[in-house]
Amino acid sequence: MQEAAKPALGGGLLPLFWILAAPGAASSQTALTATASFDTGHWLAPDAAIELRLSRALESGEGRIAVFVGLVDLTPLFTVTEDRLSYRRGPVPFPSGEHEMVVYSVSPNGGWQEIGRVPLRVLRPGGFERAELRPRLALNGKGQVLEGHSPAANRPPRPEFQDFSLNLGLQSHHVREGWTVRTQSNFLGVTNRQEALRFGERADQAPRFDLSDYLVTVEHGSALISAGNLSYGSHRHIISGFEGRGVSTVLRAGTAVSLTLAGMSGSKLVGWSNPLGLGVDQHRLFGATLGLEPYPSRPGLLRLEVSWFNGNVLPQTGFSQGAVIEAEHSRSAGVRLSVGDPSRRIALEAGYARTRFTNPSVPTLAQGDTLVPVEPVTRGARYLDLTYNLLRSLRLTPSVSANLAVSVRHERVDPLYRSVAAPQAQADLEQNGLQLTGAVGALSVQVTHTRGRDNLAGIPTILTTLSRSTALNLAVPLGSLGGSRQRPWLPLLSYGFARVHQFGDSVPTLGGFTPTFVPDQVSTNHTLSASWQATQWRVHYQLNRSSQDNRQAGRERADLVNLTNNLSVGASPKPAFDITVDAALERTENREFSQQNSTWRLGTQLTWRLTRMNALVAGVSRTRTVDDPRTAEQSNTEVQLELSQRLNLFRAGSGRSQGQLFLRYARLLADRRAPLRAKDLRRNWSLNTGFTLSAF
Repeated sequence: MQEAAKPALGGGLLPLFWILAAPGAASSQTALTATASFDTGHWLAPDAAIELRLSRALESGEGRIAVFVGLVDLTPLFTVTEDRLSYRRGPVPFPSGEHEMVVYSVSPNGGWQEIGRVPLRVLRPGGFERAELRPRLALNGKGQVLEGHSPAANRPPRPEFQDFSLNLGLQSHHVREGWTVRTQSNFLGVTNRQEALRFGERADQAPRFDLSDYLVTVEHGSALISAGNLSYGSHRHIISGFEGRGVSTVLRAGTAVSLTLAGMSGSKLVGWSNPLGLGVDQHRLFGATLGLEPYPSRPGLLRLEVSWFNGNVLPQTGFSQGAVIEAEHSRSAGVRLSVGDPSRRIALEAGYARTRFTNPSVPTLAQGDTLVPVEPVTRGARYLDLTYNLLRSLRLTPSVSANLAVSVRHERVDPLYRSVAAPQAQADLEQNGLQLTGAVGALSVQVTHTRGRDNLAGIPTILTTLSRSTALNLAVPLGSLGGSRQRPWLPLLSYGFARVHQFGDSVPTLGGFTPTFVPDQVSTNHTLSASWQATQWRVHYQLNRSSQDNRQAGRERADLVNLTNNLSVGASPKPAFDITVDAALERTENREFSQQNSTWRLGTQLTWRLTRMNALVAGVSRTRTVDDPRTAEQSNTEVQLELSQRLNLFRAGSGRSQGQLFLRYARLLADRRAPLRAKDLRRNWSLNTGFTLSAF
């Protein structure tokens, strides 16, 4: 062993051990080592008795022994015998947490030599191996102290007001004897009841201080239980990433088998009521997912999931809405398979679902008539996504590589298919798609083509709609082509194209259809942009043209064309200054009515950081809209001026209390004119204040 440098003492911590002196001469025998005589894998109580064992007795003239934990010298609490260092319970406990105890041999001439390292794991108060509690607090305020308006009818609903909101959060993490408990919760309090979490549901009865969300998880060994606001499901046609309040359990047998059980509310909940989400019989979901990975040592190679689901969902209405409150019900089963080869060249995901859906019968809608009973239906849905990397990091030159991947997608959802937890699954639709994604160096391109069809049952009295969509996205960073050196005077060019053709397959029979009723429309969208970015300046230009070509019989002239130009120029001549000028021109043409609308906008914004803690932002913009023929004209002028001040209030533990104050002046002038009508001139100005304070 080589002689180690003497550790520094102090470091702002209370010393727990002092250096033991042991007179004697240098040993001529075997090297001296120190090891633990206790199980270093177990956690110790802060006042536990421990013992260190020396490989041999310390001889006369060898000097003394020193014991450190970090920068803290712990030696004085040890009792030295021939080949033992024994610690007995003393007035000062060991420091909590995971540490490393280092033992040194100190020679009479002052040389330090490390003779052993021992892991030391000391429990925290309460017997926890880990105990963390992290609160969060944010206080926000916004108000309008002055305002002016004309005419009198232009008076805002709340001319002067002061609103405050309080966001509270709490996170904890505790570990003890193989049990792990994590919690997190968020709360919102407001003074303006219209901003309360449940105002849309309960109006004036909504509590001003409410529970936003919470989650408690308990883990032990291969089992995990969660309660609170959950996200559950991985089958796109049954339930996928569904957010609600409930309880879930995950059981694992190694890494090859897992079983997830969940019961949750039929929608996302907030508030104190229904804390577990299972309190309403007709508005709750139950699901189970069995996951199998035959090759756990190679994650992602093969995974099979079998899902089961049973749920009821009630319509969600606001306090001002009326609805028939009857629950929809669905029961589903499905499989999901994902495959990927070890080289990541190929990836496949496929799934199939079978669902029985019950649409509720509502006797109150009969109004005395006899209705045909609604029958439950059982339908299926399937999908397949396959991606294959034809080229992957193929070197064309020492600095340029090529990549090319092809993806194939197929999805079919039967007529009348519905799962109450997967509203995004559109019934009676089949879609097939092909996508190519490639890159050569910094240049990238993506091409997608999708074809779709509905009326899968081929019912002759129902319109069959076909869809064809093609998309292209191209990015060409001219400034970085041919090498890693950036050239700011060369732009990043991008181009996007999308074309969608939706049309009827034929005229339905026995349904009173004529060719005029059969849709046939082509929508196209072109977007071209160029961006320049340098240290002190930036420029961005974008051109967009979209059109709607109606080919339906009798409506060939019902076409729309929209052309938009946007230009943004910014500069930062000094670190404290930033100025941006934006200009836009938009023209919309309605060919059916021979009408054109034109909108011009010009605006500028200046940001001046007066100091490190405060800033001044000023902005002016003007928008003018006219049509041809001149039937209406409108112009808006907006002025904004804002002064903000950042605050650093105090430190709290490892966190910091920060805040920001602002004072904002805004003015709006709206001028509307139309032939044969009186001029409509509206003015509004306001002075607003606000603040944000956060802690931890």
